[in-house]
Amino acid sequence: MATGKKVSEKQLYQGYEYRKTMKNKLGQAGEVRVRITKLQPPVQYSAEFRSAAGTNEISYCIEKLGEDKTGKS
Repeated sequence: MATGKKVSEKQLYQGYEYRKTMKNKLGQAGEVRVRITKLQPPVQYSAEFRSAAGTNEISYCIEKLGEDKTGKS
């Protein structure tokens, strides 16, 4: 659901879906459906973006590297 409002971290959950308007490489706007496929704060976040052009997935994993240091992949 597209609300145009910021969503707090407490409102997010695995399976959460919303719609978003994004521009493509040519600058044309189109609607994208976003679904959070994995959410394990603060370690992992994965989402699926579906549009007329196809489906893309992103995933962020954060790991502790040492004292007060983190890395992401």
